[in-house]
Parts: sequence; C-alpha cells; structure tokens
Amino acid sequence: MDGNIILAISLSLFAGLSTVFGGLLIFWVKEKHVKTISFGLGFSAGVMTYMALFELMKEASMKLGSVELAIVGFMCGVVATFVIDFFTHKIVEGRSVEEVGFLDKMKCKMENRKAGIFTAIAIAVHNFPEGITTFSTAMVNPAFGISIAIAVAIHNIPEGFCVALPTYCATGEKKKSILYALYAGLAEPAGAIITYAILYKYINDFAMSMILAGVAGVMIYISFDELLPLAKKTGKMKMGIVGFLIGILAMMGIMKLL
Repeated sequence: MDGNIILAISLSLFAGLSTVFGGLLIFWVKEKHVKTISFGLGFSAGVMTYMALFELMKEASMKLGSVELAIVGFMCGVVATFVIDFFTHKIVEGRSVEEVGFLDKMKCKMENRKAGIFTAIAIAVHNFPEGITTFSTAMVNPAFGISIAIAVAIHNIPEGFCVALPTYCATGEKKKSILYALYAGLAEPAGAIITYAILYKYINDFAMSMILAGVAGVMIYISFDELLPLAKKTGKMKMGIVGFLIGILAMMGIMKLL
C-alpha cells in the first residue's frame, strides 16, 4: 500500500477517534472550561477557513486551469454539506447536533435516553464526508492533510461530548457513553477507507481537483454554520473570535514553513 494512502487513512482515524476524548470530557468539564472550548472551536474554524480559501481553492484553480470551475466545485461541496446537515438535524428530531446536550449538562433528564443514540447516528452521518475530506486532501498534499486532520480532530471533540453526555445522563454508564462516542467517530476512517476502496482508483486529475474544491466548500460550511455558531452558544464568543484569528495566523505561518 502506498505511503500516502497509509498516512491519509491514519489521519482520518486520528481525527475520528478524537470523539472519544470529547466523550471523556463529560467527567470533568465545568463552567470555567467553556472559554477553552470556545477558543478551540474558533481556532478550528480559522484553520479550516485559511486552508479552504488560500490553499485548497488555490491548488484546485491551478490544476483545473479555471477559477470558475473551482468555484463550481466549491459550491457543490457547500450544497452537499447543506443536504447532509439538513437530514442530520431531522434524525435528532429537529434539534441541531450542537444543541443535544452540549450546553445542558446540569439539565439531564430521562428524555435524553434516546438522544445519545440519535446523536451518535447523526454525527456518524456527519463525520463520514469529513473522512473523505481528510483522505482526499492528504492524498493530494500530505501537509494539507495533516493540517486538516488536526482541525477536524479539534472540531470532533465537542461532538464526542454531544454523544456521550445524554447517554451518561440517561444510563449512568461510563463505558456505554464512551462507546457511543467511539462509534460516531469511526465513521470518519470508514469514509476514508471506502473512498480508497471504491472511488479512488477511478478518479482522474480533473475529478481530484474538483473534489479538492468541493472539500474547500465543505470546510467553509462547517466553519461558519457549525463551529463559530457553537462557539457563540457557549456565551464566550470573544474567545471564539480570538481563536479564529489565531487559527488563521497559525496556519499562515505553518504553510510558509512547509
């Protein structure tokens, strides 16, 4: 197996398994840690925004030889993510993934018994294309892939929290709570493996460049529809904005060094 393929799948696995760490947070997250969570969400959004607009779109435009085609690919990524997001929210009965338990730790009730299962399914569906994103990006440029994997991993931590919290509130079982977070995270490497096994052998340079532009669209959607709004929900949006700006500057510096 090619070294790049092993790296790409490993990065997807790393990003996906960060949901387990998020699940573990239910045992120690307190009010004083909310600023850190908001900063991390903003930082992740900043990293993704920089990578999408200044690296992936640039790379896609150059390989396609057309900015217009890259924009078409970008918009396809945005629309595809919107559709997945729409049906994901339907799964959790009209409540957004971010709202299921994340900021309601002190309000756990028996109604959360099903929420853990529904949220795990929703986040698994949501994480599947992220696995494709991480894999595809790493195959084109390993440095890009590492950056994306780190950003996605940060982003997945509160998602693991979302899955584990309602389960723990309803059952009191730590093991089951963490297992649900693990199951949700495993959708990410599954997306990478399926991309390699079924799709990757049949993708030419043009298709890969369009996928790259689509990945940029996915990342922008996630950043502005999910990460930054969730940072705002913590009530510490200023820390989220600081994290966003530092994320952009950090990625700018890292990419200059690579």
